[in-house]
Amino acid sequence: LYDQKVKEIFKAVSGEGYQLSIEDLDQLEMQQIALRKELQEALAKLWRKVDASVERINLLRQESQRILWVSLILSFIVALVLASTIIRRIHTSLKMLVQGVRALHQGELGAHVVVQSSDEIGELAEAFNRMSDQLKEFRENMQQKNLELASSLAMTEEQKKELKKINRD
Repeated sequence: LYDQKVKEIFKAVSGEGYQLSIEDLDQLEMQQIALRKELQEALAKLWRKVDASVERINLLRQESQRILWVSLILSFIVALVLASTIIRRIHTSLKMLVQGVRALHQGELGAHVVVQSSDEIGELAEAFNRMSDQLKEFRENMQQKNLELASSLAMTEEQKKELKKINRD
């Protein structure tokens, strides 16, 4: 409406014989004041919307930060639980191996440990079991050879006694 009025005035002023009246100027001033007021209200409304949007963005940012912290804490807890579980498994396996080594050290040849996994510790447990079986078999062979030697020695001693007896006669 204001633009239209301004155009009419410029058209009239540029034409001949038109004079602006005080009423026209007052009317233009009133329209200018009304337009200025509408513009200020529109700007105030726009700023309220901008402020509301900024507030919403801040709330979303805060919520995102909370979610991030909760995720980090939960990830840390899960990592701790997994690490604890892995450490407990390794510790249990190693403890069983140590018990097997102690039993072997105390003379329990053929002592076995339970193989709980197929990883390096499981391979070590299997190797320990094989070694323990081999040591037991070696000891049994040695004992058998000792018995044979003792028997052979006893026979040799007896033959020696007989030869001495024959030599005396």
